[in-house]
Amino acid sequence: MKNSTIIIIILFLFSMNLLADEFVVQSFNSVISDLSARTYPKKDVNDEFCAIIKVSTDLTGLTFYSNQLEDIVKNQYDYWLYVSPGTRYIEISKQNFIKLPYEVPLNLESSKVYTMVLTNKDKKGISATENTVQLTFKLNESNVYISRGNLAPLETRGKNASFKLPPGQYTFTFTKNGFNDLTKTVALNKDEIVNISLQPGQSTSKLKLPGIVLISSEPTGAEVFINDQKVGQTPYTDQLIAGNYSLSIRKKLYHTSNSTLELGEGESVTVPTISLKPKFAYIAVNTAPSQAKIYLDNKLLGESPIARQKIESGNHSVRIEKDLYHTEEQNILFNDGDDKPLTYDLKPAFGELIINSVPTGAELSIDGNVVGLTPYNNPKQPSRTYNVKVSKNMWYPVEEEIIVSDGKKVEKTLILSQNSGTFTITAEGADIFVNDEKVGKGTFTQKSYPGKYSLKATKPKHRDATKEIFLKIGDNQEITLTPEPILASVSIISQPTMETMGARIFVNNKVIPDKTTPAVLPLLIGDYNITLKHKGYLDLSKPVTLSEGDQKKITFNMQTYSGSMLQKENAWKRNKRFSFAASVLIAGAGIYCNYMGDQAYDDFQTAKTTNGADNAWDKCNNMYGFRDISYSVSVAPLVFGVYSWIKQDKYQKLRYEVTME
Repeated sequence: MKNSTIIIIILFLFSMNLLADEFVVQSFNSVISDLSARTYPKKDVNDEFCAIIKVSTDLTGLTFYSNQLEDIVKNQYDYWLYVSPGTRYIEISKQNFIKLPYEVPLNLESSKVYTMVLTNKDKKGISATENTVQLTFKLNESNVYISRGNLAPLETRGKNASFKLPPGQYTFTFTKNGFNDLTKTVALNKDEIVNISLQPGQSTSKLKLPGIVLISSEPTGAEVFINDQKVGQTPYTDQLIAGNYSLSIRKKLYHTSNSTLELGEGESVTVPTISLKPKFAYIAVNTAPSQAKIYLDNKLLGESPIARQKIESGNHSVRIEKDLYHTEEQNILFNDGDDKPLTYDLKPAFGELIINSVPTGAELSIDGNVVGLTPYNNPKQPSRTYNVKVSKNMWYPVEEEIIVSDGKKVEKTLILSQNSGTFTITAEGADIFVNDEKVGKGTFTQKSYPGKYSLKATKPKHRDATKEIFLKIGDNQEITLTPEPILASVSIISQPTMETMGARIFVNNKVIPDKTTPAVLPLLIGDYNITLKHKGYLDLSKPVTLSEGDQKKITFNMQTYSGSMLQKENAWKRNKRFSFAASVLIAGAGIYCNYMGDQAYDDFQTAKTTNGADNAWDKCNNMYGFRDISYSVSVAPLVFGVYSWIKQDKYQKLRYEVTME
């Protein structure tokens, strides 16, 4: 008895699991020609562009999960899953379905598109719904016996009991030991859930002794309905109260087998194997071009080519859809055992559109959306009427309506009219301004709309050159602007006049060719440094500032080197360097003697003999003595060096004063 109870529990759990539907992924492919991931891009948390998995399915209410799933977009016919490149795992779930952990079979790449065809495993060969409705009783007690008409009572395995019955009126009796019997009449025309509450009391029904029944079918796995109540799947074994039962064996894609079963008390009955009659045909679909969506009775089968598979016999609608092609739709009768491969040559719903323009490189807009520059060629432009516009800077835009027809090539060349002129400005070494905006230097060419323009050329120490022009369509004007220099002059005289006549003149360190003293130099206004150079004389420089209209005179008193302030300045400079160097060397000798004295003192402290100590002590005293002498002697050249420095500075100032006179 104990083993029987365990078997019943296992069978119950097994039957409950069978009630849940399962997913099946019919295909998973990469679609190289699909640019959706580039047209509608999204980035993941690592700032990489996502891949898109387009899930085509006839199921609704789906949920998807992955730790690399960035976004889900629900469209009319599919789901778009934006996932990170390299995603390997996606979990798919739906109410009343077994959750599917799906391992992605391909290496997903950034900005690529992949397609997945997903459907219900049990509906792979899509089956029509039988002419029955479902009645479910929810009871407040388990293990209740339910009877209907003259059929034997059937015990529930829990607190729920499910029946599949044709629409109509039915009366049920509910019996359980320790509870009052309950009768319930149900008018059934749609799926119903009815609550049954048994009250404690005394049952008046007397149950017969049970028997055992064994039911099998070919093929196996068919649903077993006893008294129209689903109790399990074949092969089926159970203990039933003795009496009469209706027996129904149902399996998708097979005709239902209906019979009766009579079971005696204590009897064990093995029902002969029930062979179910096939109720299916075969379908396969090919299309040219491929990868069209195939719908059977408005449910997605997948993308073509569709391999041979079972479908329920009967009338079915087949619909083929593909972007840029006309939809094909057909109603077909499939008899039991039919094997129908279907082939469709899809008719294009596009033509070739070519747009040229004169000049080329014009911006092309189709129905207000910019699609690129001319020349434009789309070999698969959807068939319809378009508003086409080409536009280019400095040209009048052109608009035209163009009709694209199925399979036809439409080529249009749109001629733009010029709406500009050209002007070229030449202004050597000057900055060029057009309408007070700097546009270049030296030379500038611009194509512009017709109208008035203010031109200007500016150059340092020059007066601005300006001009106004009026530009007409097709003009090609050339304009030269020459800023006027602002001049002054300086007369340069060297003395003694006769001895220094012919001295070379340098302005800002650049020699003035063909000019020697005495001379008059015309110069632009500004600050200058003028230098005279003559053999046997010291170079002499003087600054000068020239304003507009100045006529300045500068006299240079040239000096020979011998006996000059520069000669004396250089002599004291040499004395300064020699004295400082001598002071450093003598002081360095003192530093060395101090170091040697420190070494001798260390030897003295570590001496192990009297003689060694005496020698070290004498050496220490001698080195310290030389140190003191060196430090004392180094002061004399240091003082003389400072004195020489002062004298050098004095003669340098005197030389500058003489130069400035």
